[in-house]
Amino acid sequence: MPGASGTIVSAPARDGDDNNGSAMVDVHDVRASAGHGAIVEAEDVIDRISFPLGYLERVTKTHPRFLKVIGVKGESMDPTIKDDDVVMLDTSKTSLDYDGLFVLRFGDALHVKRVGRASDGDVMIISDNSAYPPSKMARTDIHVVGKVIWLGKKV
Repeated sequence: MPGASGTIVSAPARDGDDNNGSAMVDVHDVRASAGHGAIVEAEDVIDRISFPLGYLERVTKTHPRFLKVIGVKGESMDPTIKDDDVVMLDTSKTSLDYDGLFVLRFGDALHVKRVGRASDGDVMIISDNSAYPPSKMARTDIHVVGKVIWLGKKV
């Protein structure tokens, strides 16, 4: 992670705890599309963010090793998620049996979308921006990367 001088300093142990009452969450050089999809060529960890354990425990019970922070590009999830916001994913939550916000891979692209269950067992892919109509997809055509559990915004 970058230090004050711009040099790289070592990150705490990979178990997620830095022994100071906080947990480190990996930040990936990935942008999920809130639009028509984003091709992901690499998923490099570019940084780590420290979250106080008490705060993180209010957000999730999942161990920090299963949490990832990525960027979002596009306007299809506006007003919930805006262009250039960041989201934290729980990569242990990959079941499409629950509604919610997820990062999904379908086709050749990564998307952040709201998921709903269709009555026939398929999945409804929903954008919060009404300019993007919902679509129905077979579960077998979708790979769930993780459930969105936290959102960071610019002001």
